Amino acid sequence: MVRILATPRSQHGNPYCRLLYDEMERQGCVVDEYRVERLLAGDYDIWHLHWPEGFFQDYAAAQAAGRIVTFVVLLVWAWCSGTRVVWTLHNLEAHENRHPVLEDVFWRVFPRLVHATISLSEQATCLAVEKMPALRQKPSVVIPHGHYRPVYPRTMTPTEARERLGFEPHHRVGLYFGSIREYKNVPALLRSFRSVRGPDRRLLVVGNPHTNNLRDRVQEEADQDPRATAVLRFVPEEAVQQYFLAADLAVVPQREFLNSGSALLALSFDRPVLAARQGSMIDVQEHVGTEWVRLFENKLTAHTLGKALKWADQPRPNEAPLDDLSWVHLARRTRRFFQRL
Repeated sequence: MVRILATPRSQHGNPYCRLLYDEMERQGCVVDEYRVERLLAGDYDIWHLHWPEGFFQDYAAAQAAGRIVTFVVLLVWAWCSGTRVVWTLHNLEAHENRHPVLEDVFWRVFPRLVHATISLSEQATCLAVEKMPALRQKPSVVIPHGHYRPVYPRTMTPTEARERLGFEPHHRVGLYFGSIREYKNVPALLRSFRSVRGPDRRLLVVGNPHTNNLRDRVQEEADQDPRATAVLRFVPEEAVQQYFLAADLAVVPQREFLNSGSALLALSFDRPVLAARQGSMIDVQEHVGTEWVRLFENKLTAHTLGKALKWADQPRPNEAPLDDLSWVHLARRTRRFFQRL
């Protein structure tokens, strides 16, 4: 039996951790949510970290510095108590770099204090080792991102979903779905869409903006094109289906990223994806095929978006091939890796 302290055990708005750990518990592991007192008790085999930047990135400089020092002390404690520290590489830096000097120090120290890493793709492994040479000698394994088919209800038809959102059968609908943060390039997506030709083209932007300023900018861009619609709020799990089932194409507009849960969510609803040739999307395209994932170079342009909306109309199988990305399979691989450690 492997005892795991998870940071986090579950996450609001993203079921990745919950799906992984629920299945690991069904396979005999013990998984508890991170608490300082639990770590200090030394009763765990593995301290599994997903987004270490979450310890400090949303705090003012002085508080962030204190939290980084505390975090490093806790990592040293884990080493001394025999708890293995494992980092899943969702990101290689904080998306909003609010404290450049502090973060530079943190990312120099942190990789030295982990015992092992899990990457979601081969590309992520290569990028991590290049950026953080201290990881080169650490045990590592590639365990891809799982699909989301067990999570979200699918109780309506695409026709019903389109009718609810006011789309006609002849409309070709592109969808951005997910949290809206600066690095996601959502205002730029809307600006590019304005130059896409065709009265039947539509763009649907759905997500909760990180700041009020960003909310205003996204709404302002959407208001400049009657073919664009912005739904700027958090969407509960039971309502997610209507947006994906109404769409012909899911768009991941950011130019630089390591992994994309939004792309896996789209494929879970059997919707083709347009994304940058970055990080895990290269591996995802190899896994599911070019009929399901289309990759663009550099930045997203109106020409690229227009061609992708036309590409999305091409015939393809009814379901994306995601059986190898089941959580039963991925949890088993994770458990075996932890047992090796």
